[in-house]
This record gives sequence, structure tokens and C-alpha cells, in this order.
Amino acid sequence: MIRGIHIAASGVLAGSRRQEVLGENMANAETPGYKAEQALLRGFPEMLLYRLEGGRSTPIGETYQGAYVHEAVPVFSPGSIVQTERELDFALVGDARLPEVLRAEYEAQYNGEGKASPPVRLFFTVQDKDDPERRLFTRDGRFTIDPDGYLATQDGHRVLGFTMGGGGADAGGPVPIQVVRPSLQGTEQVRYTAQLSPDGRLSLLRPDGPSDHTGAFPPEATYQLALAAFVERRGEAPQNDPIRDVPNVYWLTKEGGNLWRFSEDGMQPVFVAPNGGAGMAIAPGQATPFDARFDLGGGLMQQAYETSNVDLIQEMTGAMANLRYYEANQRALLTIDQTLSRAVNEVGKV
Repeated sequence: MIRGIHIAASGVLAGSRRQEVLGENMANAETPGYKAEQALLRGFPEMLLYRLEGGRSTPIGETYQGAYVHEAVPVFSPGSIVQTERELDFALVGDARLPEVLRAEYEAQYNGEGKASPPVRLFFTVQDKDDPERRLFTRDGRFTIDPDGYLATQDGHRVLGFTMGGGGADAGGPVPIQVVRPSLQGTEQVRYTAQLSPDGRLSLLRPDGPSDHTGAFPPEATYQLALAAFVERRGEAPQNDPIRDVPNVYWLTKEGGNLWRFSEDGMQPVFVAPNGGAGMAIAPGQATPFDARFDLGGGLMQQAYETSNVDLIQEMTGAMANLRYYEANQRALLTIDQTLSRAVNEVGKV
């Protein structure tokens, strides 16, 4: 009887936790860049029952011990793309892919298991406004300009990028992107026009400045948006895995809303930067970039942003099913409680 209370109570608690996850998904259905979560239910270990009789024990079967929410797993599939007319709206389009050499090595190693190379999820990298040494990651590309002239998120986290010179991207580490900055002559503050290429190269143009012989305005500064690359794969990678050094997207921890932080100790995120129009991975602190070209998928799009990937119909259907699950466990708990009450207060009088 008491075991029944434990089982029903665990179902009530699991249903309550799952409803919280579903509610958060529905509340963020309109949050750009938000990633839905799924509550994974697990059962407590089953117990084997024995009948003890005459000094002997005979197994009579197993008993269920209840359920619990093991974890809330994020779903990193891309959301829909909404086009706007804002110059500072950027969207990561489609799925990126591993460099060709790594894909070939991975598929060759796991050929017998039929494993395809996992997709790569890209994120914008931003500087925590409360801790400049801390990096956060987001898919929300609706950027703005903060009071100091830096490209920033709607919440004030500055967007990071690599400065671009004649030799390509600076491998020393990403820096905040300053959009309102002194002119080359240093005599005035200039609001530059941002122009984004599909591979993430952000050029700051001054339309009222001098043009070249073609009539175009050469950029006065160029950045490469710091796009952090994470592979989407479940489970622990073996030591000889070809892509073991590429961080796993499931190592990201939700910071709140559409922000994530990288929580794996001892590893650095891998950033994707252009090199001759192709993607190149850059590891912070390395003097020489990795010789590995990422396929950026659909690349980046300006005047657009990514919406949430929450499916409202699916979430509402799940919420109704979960409510029935919760009520069934609640009724079972009430029935057991009433039965115990009668056993104590009525049967005991006989």
C-alpha cells in the first residue's frame, strides 16, 4: 500500500516537472533564437519480489517503482527565418557541416555502424555584460548598438568578432565589434553601415567617405563574426574519435531565455572564420588556425533573424496528454489515501 503511494506521488511530481518544461516552451514560442526542450521520463529501478516460505525464497515477479524526469533535453534544430528591413538583423541559415576531411575520417571509422557525420550547430558569440571575461552563445541575431557604439544583443551583451587584416582573421581571440567609432582621421564619431557577407564577414562602410575607381565604398574596418561551432551528438566520444576535439552542443548550459554558456572544463569553443571565402576553424590562443574548412550550410543572412523552433501545436497536445497523466496519478494517490484511511479508522474497529 505504501509502495503505491510512492509510485503515484512520483508520477505526480514527474507530471508537474514536465508541465513546467512544456509551459516554458509555449511561453517562449515567440522568442527569437529560443530552443525548445523535451522532458525525458525515466523509471526508477525495478525490484524483484520473492516469496519467503519454509526457509526458501521463490521469485514471484518484478514491481515498478515509479518515474521521474531525468533531464530536460534541448532541441537544437533551426527555427524559421523571418526577413526584416533592419540592417542589424542577422540569421544563421540551415545546418553547417564538418570539414570534409573530418567527415571522411568519421564516416570511415564508423562505416560498419552506418553512422553519418553529425550536424554542426553554429552560434553567435557575445560578451557577458556583467563579466567581460565570460562568453555566452546565442542564435538570436537581432542586434542593436549600445550607448558606447558597440554591436550588442537586445539585452546589452556585446557581439564578438575577429578583426580582419591582410593575412586573414586574427587568431588571438574575438573582440567586441565597434560600429560607431572615430573616423580614420580621428576628428569625429561616425556611424558606419554594416554589410554582412554569407560567410560571416562584417564590413563597416562609410557611405559619405571616398569611393574607389568603381564607385564602391571600401570598408574602413572588417570583422569576422565569431561563430562558435558545436557538433550535435549523444553519448561520450571515444579517445580515437576524429571529431573528439570539436565541442558537443549538449555541453551548452542554458543561461536563460535564448542565451547559452559553455560548461565543459578543459575545452575551448571552436570558432568558424573565413579564409578565401570558405570557413576555417580558429582555436583561441593558437598562432595558426586549424587547416579545416567548415561547410557553413546556408551561411548568414542580413536583414533577417531566426525564430523559436517551438511547435505550438505539438506543445499544446503534449500539455493536454501530460495533464491526463498528472490527473491519473493524482486520482490513484487519492484512492490509496482513502483506502488507508478506511483500513485504519474503520477496519480497526471491527
